Amino acid sequence: MRWENLGVEREDLEKSMAQVVGSADVDLLLPLAERLWSEPVWEFNVATLRTLALEHVSMSSELWVFRKGH
Repeated sequence: MRWENLGVEREDLEKSMAQVVGSADVDLLLPLAERLWSEPVWEFNVATLRTLALEHVSMSSELWVFRKGH
């Protein structure tokens, strides 16, 4: 698998992800996280981790399963 880098600035990526996820909690974010994580694009992996680390995202067993599996 070849990894790609889209060249997206970190600040732009964070703003975009914050707009997309809004105040969604882990039950809605995990499917998005799984999808983004499966793509061989560095920015998507960074976006996934930053999204799941947002203050409003509650810790759950599902979140830890995602974390341990990746």
